[in-house]
Amino acid sequence: MKNSSQLKLSIIVASMNSGNGIARTIESITTQNYNNIEVIFIDGGSTDDTLKIINESTLKDIKLCSEPDEGIADAWNKGLDLCSGDVIMILNSDDYYEDGIIEKVMPCFSSSDIPLIGFGDVTLINKESGDCSRVFGKSRGKIGLLNGFGFLHPSVFFNRKALDSVGIFNKKISVAMDSDWLLRAYFGGVSFKKIPSHTY
Repeated sequence: MKNSSQLKLSIIVASMNSGNGIARTIESITTQNYNNIEVIFIDGGSTDDTLKIINESTLKDIKLCSEPDEGIADAWNKGLDLCSGDVIMILNSDDYYEDGIIEKVMPCFSSSDIPLIGFGDVTLINKESGDCSRVFGKSRGKIGLLNGFGFLHPSVFFNRKALDSVGIFNKKISVAMDSDWLLRAYFGGVSFKKIPSHTY
C-alpha cells in the first residue's frame, strides 16, 4: 500500500475562454506543498488566451486536450480517460485551492483499500462585491445529498476504486451531473469521508 507522498493526484480542469481566471487556478496548484500531481486540462476550443496561459505555466506534469465537446460531463469524462492518478479531483477553471490543502487531503487515501470519496468545505466569493460565504460541506455529509446539494464538487476527491465503482459522468444530464454522480456513489455503497479544515 502506498503512503500519502507516493500517491499521485490527477486534477482535471475543464475550460472554455477562461483567460480571466485560470491563471489563479494554476497558481493555486503550483504553490501546493505536494509534488506528485498531474493536471489534465480539457479545453473546449478557447479563442482567448486560455491555452497560452496553460502552455506558459510552470506546472511540471500537464496533459492538454483542446477540442469541441458535448458539454461539461463530456469534458470531465475526457479528463477521466486521460488521468493516471491514484486520487482524482475536478476543479473549475475559476476556482482555486487554499495553501496546504492537498497535503491535508492525500493522507486520507493512503490507507484506503475501499472506494472512497473525500469532501470538505468551500468558500464562495462574490466576484462583484468580494464578499465571502463559507459552505461547510453542509456539515451533513453524504446524507445531505438526499436533501438537496450536500456539498460542492470542487471539494470532492475520490480514489480509483470509487471511479471504478461509480463509472463516468452521464452526458445526457446538462446540469447537476456532479450530483448525479455523487448520488450513484451513495446508493452504490461508496464510503464518504469529511476532511477537516478543507477549504477552497
